[in-house]
Amino acid sequence: MCALTFDDFDNKDKIIQRIKDVPLSRNTMKDRILKLAENVTDQQKNDINSAPFISLCLDENIDTTKSARLAVFARYCVENIIKEELIAITSLLTTTKGTDICTAKRYYYKKLQVLPKLEKNITDLDAQEKRNEEKVIDDFISIMDSLIKEFSARFSQFKELSETFKFIMYPDVISFDKLNLSQFDWLEIEELEMQLIDFQSSSIWIQKFIETRKKLELIEAERLTSNISKNTSNEILETWNSIPDAFNCLKKLAYAILTIFSSTYACESLFSEINNIKDSLRNRLTDDSNSACILLKVTSYNPDISYFSSNLQQQKSH
Repeated sequence: MCALTFDDFDNKDKIIQRIKDVPLSRNTMKDRILKLAENVTDQQKNDINSAPFISLCLDENIDTTKSARLAVFARYCVENIIKEELIAITSLLTTTKGTDICTAKRYYYKKLQVLPKLEKNITDLDAQEKRNEEKVIDDFISIMDSLIKEFSARFSQFKELSETFKFIMYPDVISFDKLNLSQFDWLEIEELEMQLIDFQSSSIWIQKFIETRKKLELIEAERLTSNISKNTSNEILETWNSIPDAFNCLKKLAYAILTIFSSTYACESLFSEINNIKDSLRNRLTDDSNSACILLKVTSYNPDISYFSSNLQQQKSH
């Protein structure tokens, strides 16, 4: 089979010999997989720490061995591409309560060394643990009460923010009064209003978004007629990246909206991959090996193979 695969290559024999020389021991293959996954994680960390905004999506499910697995996805912008990446997956060894998920999440923030701006918050949480038990319980109850109210208002908030979400596609026509910025109070609101006025006074930027909307219409028509799907969010992001930094407040708002998860599809589809990798015949994979295999399966990053080929020590099989 190997000989047939490279039949059209002039150096077929040399390629086949190189493949035969590749070490295939169990431990070597495991080590290679872990190193490839580590390289992907390093790329993720670099991009996440340079991204203007990041959203997190968490989901928990049961694998084929009846173990609870927690997955953490991140959504962020890298140049003209919006990434939805698995940044952590771990087993919940005891229960699946909110406290267990919080503990696992904090552990991975520290382990991955992503989101450096959260380091102070994590330190503050650690300090809270050292306080007396009654105070911690009171704080926890207060937080849970707030979460219950937040979940109750979640769908009404989406309705309230519907006009604001349109901003990323219609900044040339949307009225400032229709923008609900209650969730974006970190913005310089007065400066954003002035920038929006200047933006809507420029025929150049108005025309740019008119052209973008036409392009998105063509993409949607192509999807319906030819079943060819393209990521429209990337098209919108590319347009915003072309806007000058004189409109930095508008761009910040656009980036923040584009970073919000539009669905839980990434998490939902992940668990199908988990059961394909860790199935009934291969259910003794360790967490590290399993997580590395899953990451390499679902990531959009490519491991730096050239780096490994030039730096890893070559060993011949015996």
